[in-house]
Amino acid sequence: MIKNIKYKLLYGFLFCALNISAQTKWPSYTLVSTNFYLQSLLNSTAFVYSGLYSSDSCYVKILNQSSALLKENASAFQTIRSSQKINHQWQTKDSFQFIDVACFDDESLNSLQNAFVLKQYQGTVLYKRPISLSLRIKTNLNEISLLLANENVKFISFLPPHVQEINFVERSNHRVSQFAPNFPNASLLTGKGVSLGEWDGGDIGRHIDFDSRLTVVKKLGI
Repeated sequence: MIKNIKYKLLYGFLFCALNISAQTKWPSYTLVSTNFYLQSLLNSTAFVYSGLYSSDSCYVKILNQSSALLKENASAFQTIRSSQKINHQWQTKDSFQFIDVACFDDESLNSLQNAFVLKQYQGTVLYKRPISLSLRIKTNLNEISLLLANENVKFISFLPPHVQEINFVERSNHRVSQFAPNFPNASLLTGKGVSLGEWDGGDIGRHIDFDSRLTVVKKLGI
């Protein structure tokens, strides 16, 4: 009986120790009070400011997990929850979703892009937006749940229908909207059965709007 109690106490002690150890390991990016950051972390080499979250809190990147400031002020830091990373507006019931995935910095953006290259996630990166530190991605809802758990992901937004498969802004600028059948009050021309050829200088590349409809016949560097 005494032996069993000793084993139980030892097991409980080890469990608590492992729990405490796990809690001291923070994700690379966390939330912290803006005032605390300005007062205590601004000149610290253990943290880097990674953007504003709200009027009273901001994102920081932890460079040194063993920082005394982090250990002494753990209550000022908050792990970013999945529910804080997503806006469900424009979410549809379709099999595939079009999303904009924002990251914290160039390093986290490149890391997430490489994860798709290595097939760690299912989906297609439509294009990279370095200025906004984000990726436009076509994927399913299950993969979105997995992406939310990725510490490199800052925020996920579902794209509104008019941005999904068309370049809405440029089509409107060039008045293509007067012809395309999926625009209101357009002339309903589809272009079906019509082939177009274009000569242009420089490299020829594909475009998201053309999808599989574009065939590069001959490529010349000029």
